[in-house]
Amino acid sequence: MAMYVRKLFIILFLPLVACATTPDTEPPQVVETVDLNRYAGEWYEIATFPMIFQWGCGGAKATYKIIGENKLSVLNQCQGFFGVRDIEGVASVVDSSTPAKLEVDFGWGRKGEYWIIDLAQDYSYAVVGNSDKSSLWILYRKPKMPEDLYNKIIEELNIKGFNLSKLKKTTKPFR
Repeated sequence: MAMYVRKLFIILFLPLVACATTPDTEPPQVVETVDLNRYAGEWYEIATFPMIFQWGCGGAKATYKIIGENKLSVLNQCQGFFGVRDIEGVASVVDSSTPAKLEVDFGWGRKGEYWIIDLAQDYSYAVVGNSDKSSLWILYRKPKMPEDLYNKIIEELNIKGFNLSKLKKTTKPFR
């Protein structure tokens, strides 16, 4: 009888523990409104979930310019082993009722979600991810972010259910 109770406990209880300890898989909330004119400009990568296309990059910078209604040109640059690497694309608002959800197209079928999930009122920092929380960037208008602000953002991301064990702080700012 004791063996039966132990097996029943394992079958019923362990799935509950697994659910309680896994990151939230719900899509993240995006900010309610984004003024793309204010969002345009230079952003420096402060931290990221490293992506395969960033291999060999040190510091990174993104430059956005308005090119039409609800559209931005994108220039991503990073310090590579042999100098600056860059890629250009176009970011478009997917649905004008949710301007914080964009799609970036880098050509040749290379598209990705660009969801603005946090944005300072003064547009000094932004946090960008995607619907399944597999990508994340913390961006700032200057190459270095104050540590207290960084820690505040990390706390918020933790509350929002991001798996922060994948987060890598950018140690070498883009120049």
